[in-house]
Amino acid sequence: MGAGLRWGSLGIGDVETATRLFGATVVTGGLTARAGMAAVLVGAVVDEARRGGLWADSWVERGAALVAGATLALLFLVEGPAQRPWVVGSWAVAAAAVAVSALALHPLARRLPAWAPGLAVVAGMVVAEAAG
Repeated sequence: MGAGLRWGSLGIGDVETATRLFGATVVTGGLTARAGMAAVLVGAVVDEARRGGLWADSWVERGAALVAGATLALLFLVEGPAQRPWVVGSWAVAAAAVAVSALALHPLARRLPAWAPGLAVVAGMVVAEAAG
């Protein structure tokens, strides 16, 4: 989803519809499913940190990284329609946490092999699917 937003093939409405249909994946479902989706979120944040979009010279690339991080927050951490003020506030807090995490993890994430974040995402998805 974040990649789709980054390249312009998805809109915020698509993301909101997906979370309204399925719920924010880290805060809904059983404990094992939430743990798997938390691993997916960590892998996605580490991948964003590894890309270094928030450290880029281009404001366009920084903006795309911020949108991708905000999408991760919406998909994984926030539940409810965007018309409610508390949902918008919690989305902003979660998006800021994702951005700060990606900034802080950048030096460490650059040292990881390119396949490591993807492995965390796939493993988390397998665990979550097995739990469902």
